[in-house]
Amino acid sequence: MGRHPDNRGYQYSMEEVRIMEQSTPIYQNNEDALSSLRAHIMAWARQGRDSRLSATDYIFLPDVTVAQEHKDSLIQYRAVLRDFPAEFSALLSAMSEEELCSVTPQSIIYPENSQ
Repeated sequence: MGRHPDNRGYQYSMEEVRIMEQSTPIYQNNEDALSSLRAHIMAWARQGRDSRLSATDYIFLPDVTVAQEHKDSLIQYRAVLRDFPAEFSALLSAMSEEELCSVTPQSIIYPENSQ
């Protein structure tokens, strides 16, 4: 059976290499890889934004009574959250390759509710 060494000297079987090649995207250039990374980061940002929007959906239920000031604050917060992906995308576009590679789902800073 053929073996394929990695840079640490570990010998992968040809089956392991085949599996890795199938699961690892091959990019034509660095810009393709960065574009894919930006898309993944944006997916994380949208997922976090969506969960924050869902957490405030209760104010629109007919049987929920909240002070109008609180409701207005949440409505304003939800508007800021809806705009978040566009603003975050502009921020990502300005990031260097090193900065992009350091972004994790936990490192994304979302707008906070003022109340």
